[in-house]
Amino acid sequence: MASPSIPSLEALTTLSVKLSQLTIKHSLGGTGLLYALGLLKDVHDWDIQVDAAFEDLKDLLTDYKWTRLDQTERFASKFLVQLNVDGTIIDLIGEFAIRDLKGAIHKIQNIVSGYWKGVPLGSPEQWHKAYQLMNRPDRVQILDKFLK
Repeated sequence: MASPSIPSLEALTTLSVKLSQLTIKHSLGGTGLLYALGLLKDVHDWDIQVDAAFEDLKDLLTDYKWTRLDQTERFASKFLVQLNVDGTIIDLIGEFAIRDLKGAIHKIQNIVSGYWKGVPLGSPEQWHKAYQLMNRPDRVQILDKFLK
């Protein structure tokens, strides 16, 4: 049996501490949330929702190499920044939102549902909604079972 594959926990916790010091509300989402809940064994990168304007991150961004990615047809978040934290890729998603197939924008609320390794966890219910909108039936099914 293969051992679990996850990005650096140290990078995640270091970034979470810095976001907290800047009083930026944040939470772990995506496959990182599913991993923290014991629902997945592998994580490609860490996804962190933030309730902040891009400009509020300027002090944080000076510490890392980063790239700001453009919105896509489906993703309507205020911004997406990929940080390189000591070789670990961490996505910061500003005011996470997804555009449905009819063009309506659905905000995914940044609700802290608990903590894991000191990192705030996002809402499984909100990520269930996100995965439905992203047409990720595999993730929806995992969360369906968890939320019952």
